[in-house]
Amino acid sequence: YGTKKKIFNSSFLNCKSLKVVNIPSSVVEIGAGVFSNCLSLQIVNIPNSVVKIGASSFSDCRSLVSIKIPESIYEISDFLFYNCQSLLDVNLPNTIVKIGKGSFSNCISFKYFKLPNSIVEIGENGFEECQKLNEIDIPNSISKLGSSAFILCSSLTEFTFPRSLVKI
Repeated sequence: YGTKKKIFNSSFLNCKSLKVVNIPSSVVEIGAGVFSNCLSLQIVNIPNSVVKIGASSFSDCRSLVSIKIPESIYEISDFLFYNCQSLLDVNLPNTIVKIGKGSFSNCISFKYFKLPNSIVEIGENGFEECQKLNEIDIPNSISKLGSSAFILCSSLTEFTFPRSLVKI
């Protein structure tokens, strides 16, 4: 990447006391599992220079409450926020086109989730076991809904299938 940097896979894996992360604008990629199992992580600031966040980068970050994804990101990687049990708010920009497999599985604190109008696909098990999720705003841009996308979402009270959906 020249002067642009990548945070390599699993760089901060299991740093259980890490609370705040400020990623510099020289970083363009966050590798897979970089902050996985950082149980105390509460605040992450991701600059617009980041164009890719690898799979499972924030999985098992059980203290993470909210996060803003920059407009430079187009896909929520597989298992990105898996088992982030305190996660309440994810600000997704209108550049996101895909929610990967298991991206928000077991995020048990969600009550409401708004997907941007740019989303065309939700991967399999995308929101599996989001037990408190009772409302999700699905835009008409969705054309593919992966298998078991909302399995075990026991509080989900209403779901409207968008007209654009061609594959379930």
